[in-house]
This record gives sequence, structure tokens and C-alpha cells, in this order.
Amino acid sequence: MAEIRVLIVEDEAITRLYLVDTAKRFGYRVTGDLSRGEDVLDAVRTQQPDVVLMDIKLAGPMDGIAAANLLRREAETAVVFLTAHGDLETVRRAAESEPFGYVLKPIDERELTVNIELAYCRGKVATYRRRYHEMIDQFRDSERMQRELVKKAEEERFANRILTEFLNILSHDLRTPINQIVGICDLIKTDPEVMRNPAVVEWSDKLSVAGWRLSHYITDLLDLAESRLGRLKVVPQPVRLGPIVADVVAVLRPVAEVYGGKIELSTDDAISKTMVRADPNRLRQIIVSLISRTVLEGGQDRYIKVIVDHSETAQAIVRFEGVSDPPWSDFLKNQSIYSALPEFALSLDLIERMDGTLDRFETPGFGWGYRLVLPTITRADHHPE
Repeated sequence: MAEIRVLIVEDEAITRLYLVDTAKRFGYRVTGDLSRGEDVLDAVRTQQPDVVLMDIKLAGPMDGIAAANLLRREAETAVVFLTAHGDLETVRRAAESEPFGYVLKPIDERELTVNIELAYCRGKVATYRRRYHEMIDQFRDSERMQRELVKKAEEERFANRILTEFLNILSHDLRTPINQIVGICDLIKTDPEVMRNPAVVEWSDKLSVAGWRLSHYITDLLDLAESRLGRLKVVPQPVRLGPIVADVVAVLRPVAEVYGGKIELSTDDAISKTMVRADPNRLRQIIVSLISRTVLEGGQDRYIKVIVDHSETAQAIVRFEGVSDPPWSDFLKNQSIYSALPEFALSLDLIERMDGTLDRFETPGFGWGYRLVLPTITRADHHPE
């Protein structure tokens, strides 16, 4: 049988010593003996008794009943009252604290031990009942959480289905006519008579580039949705950064010229051999988005500078700088606004999955720009599969 731990609270020294001696003789472990009700709660918390023998009339401002009420609220410890007062008023007042036993003085040892044993058992039952109800509450909470999770999963599946349908409509109903417009523009350029009109050539170029830009925007929007759904594949691998940037710049130079802009690439021979771990197709997509966004933010005579460089911390840095601020630069200073733009949000998602970073910066007198940072790798890190 488990050893029963007993705390004794009695202000009369002789009675307290008698209780300590009696409890020990009957095989109980006395954790402590007190004379003041104010000390009971701290003693219960530190000594963890199973039963508290509590005299009702204690010296000091807190009597035994008040101390028992405090224990019931804070510690839920079994209390057995000891008192020389058996009047109805005292008994009723003591009953309000829900004691586990009541022993009248002079103390009968048999009656005392019976009350200790019963209080111990009733205390354990009360503890088990409380734990049982706590487990039932947790189970109900778990069931409720499970129902909520099932409901959220169903809502997510429904939202994903609606989103997929929307993406299909977006891809087919918008991209198809845009491609037709671009095709018509290309067809116009094959007519020598039409090409003699500079205005037609100019507007045909602008319409073709606008169509290309809108098609690219739709692609970014579709990829962003796929990324947020966890369905967009990104396969990082060792690639040379310099050639990828140079290829994108070569493709986008005519686009910038249509908008009256110019793109300059600044690099060196060493950077052409720099290896980074990235998905080459996704990296091209990011660079296209950043350069085209920089072009669109400007206007006529927009000058874009793409700088590929090293840092001292094994990083490759690509900066996209634009001379002069765009007309709405104050509006665009808010980073959260940029994060909401599909192509920029997609670029953030993609670059993070390649262990890189992307942010905007301002150069006084030179305008706004973007900074793309990727960790470099050495040949020793490159293990072809």
C-alpha cells in the first residue's frame, strides 16, 4: 500500500506533538507541522501531502476553515478538520469548505486513523474523477478540432477546385486571343506596303510587346497559384549565372527599346564562370520579371543597368538599377504593395526555394532597383548525378 503523507496544522504545541507522534506510530509519513493557517498553502505546494489535519481554531487572522477554503481553490488537497467545537454553527461553516473528514477533540486515535484513510481514498477518487473529466473534455475538444479540420480540408478542396477552374479559364480564354493579337502583329510586319508606314510599325511593335508582356504576366499568375497550391516544381541544380543573365538581357533589349528604354549589362569574365544552385528555367523567369518590371516602372528614355557581381560571403548578386525614379515611386516604396504583385510575389516564392533573397533598394540619384542574391557553389560542391 502506498505511504500516506500527512501535514499537521495545530496551534497548540502539545496537541501538535501528540498528532505527529500518533501519525508516525500508525505508519503515516508526516511531511510537516504548522501552527498558522497563513503558511498552509505554501507548505502544501512544496511538501505535496495527501491529507491535511487542520485544526479549526488557529492563532492568527486565518482560521482552519479559511485555510481549507484556500486549499480547495488552489490545491485540491484532502482536509480533515480537528476541533473541540461540535456546535451546529461550526459544523455548518466547516461543511461549506467540503472537508474529507471531521474529528472532535479529545482525539480518539481509531477515529483519527479512520478519517485519514477515508480522506486519502476520497481524495484519490476526486483526483481520478477530475482527471477523467479533463480527459473527456480533451476528447471532446479533439473531436471538435477534428471536425473543424475536416471542414477546413473540404473548404480547401473546394477552393482549390474553383481556383483550378479559374486558372483553366484564364489560361485558355485570355492567353489564346493574346497570342492571336501577337500573331497578327507579326503578320502585319511581313507586308512590305504596311512596313513603309512608320506609325504602323511603331504601334505594331508596341502591341506585340504588350501582348508578350501580358502573356508573361498570365504565366506568372498561373505559376503563382500553382506555387501557393504546392504544385509548382522547382529543381535547383548547379548552373552558370552569367550566361543566363546575358541571354535574358539579349532577349529583352528589343522590348526595352519599344518603350524607349535601354538595357546595359555590366559583368566581368570571372562571373561567367560563377556557379549557383538554382532552377535555370525559374531563374530566367525571375530575371525576365524583374527587368520587365523595371522597364515598365519607368517611361520614355528609361535606362536599365543589370550588374552581376560577387560578394565576400560566397554570394552572387544581380542588381537591376534604373536611372531616375518612376512617376509613382513614392507609392511603390511600400514593400507590401510589391509583395502583392503576382510577378514579384512569384519571384519571392521561387528565389526562397533556391535559398536566395530578393528585395528592393533605392540608390540616391539613380532610382529604384532590385537586388537578387544567390549562394555560390564551388566545383567541389558540384556532384553531377
